[in-house]
Amino acid sequence: MDWLYLCRFQDGMKRFLKIALSYLVRFVQPEVKTPTIILIGDSLIKLGNWKRLLNRNDLINRGIGGETLGQIQERMKKLRNTTARIIFIEGGINDFPQSNPENLLGLYQEIITFWESKQIIPVLTNVVYISPEAAKKYPFRSNWRSINKQVDELNKNLNDICIARKIDLIDLNSCLSNSIQLRDEFTTDGVHFTEAAYQIWARELRKILQRHQI
Repeated sequence: MDWLYLCRFQDGMKRFLKIALSYLVRFVQPEVKTPTIILIGDSLIKLGNWKRLLNRNDLINRGIGGETLGQIQERMKKLRNTTARIIFIEGGINDFPQSNPENLLGLYQEIITFWESKQIIPVLTNVVYISPEAAKKYPFRSNWRSINKQVDELNKNLNDICIARKIDLIDLNSCLSNSIQLRDEFTTDGVHFTEAAYQIWARELRKILQRHQI
C-alpha cells in the first residue's frame, strides 16, 4: 500500500512540475513590443497559453484574474497607442451576482466605441455559464442558477448590440455549456476552463482571424 501511494505521489508531482514549468516558460518569455493581436480579460484569458493555442507570437495576453468588466475597460486605456489590428475582449462573469446586465451592456457599448475610434477591430466574447461546482469552491457563487439567468439576459442583449453595430461576437457559451450550466468536461472548478475548452476557444478565434485576414 505504501509503495502504491508513493508511485501515485510521484506521478502527481511529475504532472504538477510539468504544468508549473509550462507556466514559467510562458511568463519569462519577452513580450512582443509590436503586437498584431491583443487578448484582454479576466482569469479566463490569463490562463490561456495563446501563443501555443494559436501558433503565433505576434500577440499579447492582458488577462488579470478576478477583474470586473469595468476594471478591464479601465486597463484598455493604457493600450490606446498599440500597433494591434484586432483585440479580443472577454469579461463579465466576475460582475455577477453584484451587478446587473443593463450596466454591463453600457460598458460593452463604450468598449466598442473606444476601439473603433482607434481603427482597431474589437471582438467580443459572450459570458459563459458557471456550473454547480462553482458554488462549492466560491461561496459568493452559491446561487449559480440565478447567476446563469443573469448571464442569459446579458448574452441575449449583447448579441443584439453586436448585430446592430456589425461587431464580431464569439458565442463561447454555446460551445462550452448545455442549456443550464457550463459542462463538466470543460471546467476545472465550475468557472475556469480545461485545456479542451481552450482548444475550442482558440478554434473560434482562428475563424475570426482568417475572416479578417490577420
